[in-house]
Amino acid sequence: MNAQSFDKPVAVLVGLGFVRVVPTVMAAYEMVAEWPASPRSLPHAAALDACRAALNGEGKPEDAHAAFLRFAEHTGILMDDTAAMLPAATQATLRRAPGLN
Repeated sequence: MNAQSFDKPVAVLVGLGFVRVVPTVMAAYEMVAEWPASPRSLPHAAALDACRAALNGEGKPEDAHAAFLRFAEHTGILMDDTAAMLPAATQATLRRAPGLN
């Protein structure tokens, strides 16, 4: 297994509004594999399979990236490019502001 880099890292929200940048197939695989069992879904399974395939040389990193993006969007943790550059405290304020979410 290796940790192929994504062409474009994926920024996701974790914990108490902290941003985590996911730059590689391995990092995406680890995050998806550690996802709590109860809210797992079809996008979760697809991301897990695509990342595993890419890590084993049976799939493409681009496919793993696309599947991880769908998973992150489906679970509501995907950050847009602009918000990912903001400090965590600012992001938390924006999420609480009426009309901005």
